[in-house]
Amino acid sequence: MIVTRYVCMAEGCDFCDNDEENAERHAEQYGDSHDLIKIEYDTYSKRLKAKIIDSNTINAQLS
Repeated sequence: MIVTRYVCMAEGCDFCDNDEENAERHAEQYGDSHDLIKIEYDTYSKRLKAKIIDSNTINAQLS
């Protein structure tokens, strides 16, 4: 099983944490998007993968 979490890199932002959809809504509502770190943990192989999703990628997905 793969467990996925998102962490917002903007200081003090709890709104975006753990949900890419929240980050997308944040970008739509406020025109201010934050870079996220996507963390995937495979519980079977015990491997961790992390990737930065920049705000430009999130905004491109909205268009």
